[in-house]
Amino acid sequence: MGRLAGLVLVAARALLAVARSTAVVCFAPAELPAAEEDAVADKKEPPPAVLARPRRRGKRFVFPEGLTLRRIEYPLPPGEWACSCCYEPRVVIGQQITRQLELEPAQAYGVEHVRFTYACAKCRAGEQVETSAGPPLP
Repeated sequence: MGRLAGLVLVAARALLAVARSTAVVCFAPAELPAAEEDAVADKKEPPPAVLARPRRRGKRFVFPEGLTLRRIEYPLPPGEWACSCCYEPRVVIGQQITRQLELEPAQAYGVEHVRFTYACAKCRAGEQVETSAGPPLP
């Protein structure tokens, strides 16, 4: 800590000590006769209890089992398969699946959107990992 900062800190502490010792009470409480104090003490009621509403947690949607699924895959365009570092073809290292419930008149089916994650097998560089674009969300 610099010398100037140390002096400022000492001055601030001194001002705070002076302010605490010379505190002025602007509004002094009015003194009540003893009989009135007992009456006021008897009238005091405990504050009403606030009823806390239980927190509602969001329920996670459970996708129905046995529902037919339509799988739509979104691979990278062929122009983006090459690694930008070594120009070797990338390989699929994972996929991200998003399920969406679709309803048609008298028919319900699930749509499974699959986005592939690609990485270069030769470089193994983290910045070369790329996930294909998915559909626009409704």
